[in-house]
Amino acid sequence: DLLKLQFLYFIVIAFGIVSQSDLISYYMDNGQLVDKDLGARGANDDVTEGAAFKYDDSTATWVVDKWDDANEKLHFKNIRIVGYNVLTDTFFKKADSMFPHKLGHADRRKAAIDLLEKEDADIIGLNEVSPTFLKQLLESKWVQKSYLTTRVEQFDRPFGNVLLSKIPIKSVHTIRLATKIKRQPDFVEFVMNGKKVGLTIAHLSAHVWKSDMRKTELMELAAQIKKTRELDTSLIFGDVNFHGERENIYIPEGYNDIWQATQPNDPGYTFDCVKNKMIPELLPHFGMITEVQTRLDRFFLSDQNSSPLFDLSQSSMKIIADKPVFPETTPEVTRNKRSLTRNLLSLPLTIPTSTLSVVGDLVGLNLFRNPKKYLFPSDHFGLQANLKLN
Repeated sequence: DLLKLQFLYFIVIAFGIVSQSDLISYYMDNGQLVDKDLGARGANDDVTEGAAFKYDDSTATWVVDKWDDANEKLHFKNIRIVGYNVLTDTFFKKADSMFPHKLGHADRRKAAIDLLEKEDADIIGLNEVSPTFLKQLLESKWVQKSYLTTRVEQFDRPFGNVLLSKIPIKSVHTIRLATKIKRQPDFVEFVMNGKKVGLTIAHLSAHVWKSDMRKTELMELAAQIKKTRELDTSLIFGDVNFHGERENIYIPEGYNDIWQATQPNDPGYTFDCVKNKMIPELLPHFGMITEVQTRLDRFFLSDQNSSPLFDLSQSSMKIIADKPVFPETTPEVTRNKRSLTRNLLSLPLTIPTSTLSVVGDLVGLNLFRNPKKYLFPSDHFGLQANLKLN
């Protein structure tokens, strides 16, 4: 497994460096992408329906939570929803196998779980949850006390999506898309203020060159949600991997980007090489020529009936999980994004040090690195939505 990981790592680095031409043209064009029109594809009928789980103190286990029709009378004035890609620690189904010497998985997990506890959100949607992260999360007293979960068993893959909720869950559906993406979206059904509401935690295909695949996945997902349940309101959120605002044309018809609606003057970067210096340590080709800043993570809301559930004029969003794990040793980065010229001039130093660091990874050594100077809970920042209900 270690040899597989080392080989994969060098392939990723080599491919990333070769693809710098894509990144250069992408960011020189103000973060715009050329639309690749793939066209519509039919929705996949493969949907698995299940229930959420609650913690039973008497047996100290997670058990199936039974829906009570009385929940349909619950009324909410405001809800807080958090979306966060926590960055997996697992490859090839082996815990902590993704370069623990430079990514400090134990420190990152603790920081992320502590942060989520402080957020005290009504609903939490997580991407890239590994078996180790899931176990630690479900063993947390604050989760056992207050939340339902869509997942208690280990994934049959290195990582997946999990949704936690203080609000009663009516049903849980796992949707399998025709693109065969392994991290299947979870569609979760609620009733809020008498309305049928669906929340879908999604993690779409990554990489700048896969925009056509993301478009297909999002179209299929929206179609499958509509086909599975007749809803008053639908929210798709998580790491949709949109590489630039041009991909906004892929937002399904009837859905709106809540960040743009509530924070139109804030760029809202959730993947930010300027501020999050762990990203170049994980992916050395990022920051070698360009410093990537983009909104990979989104909240898409469909709530356009005659009586909408949410009042976006009274709602807000903000970035969370944007501070380093060790704030006492890692000052917050506030400098401006470096120019392309400056990055090119720094290549004679950057390439040798990055190369030597990659060589050090083979034997688990940090060369030119000190995790306490760059470690963040994840390569992504999280999103918090504070939504006002009518």
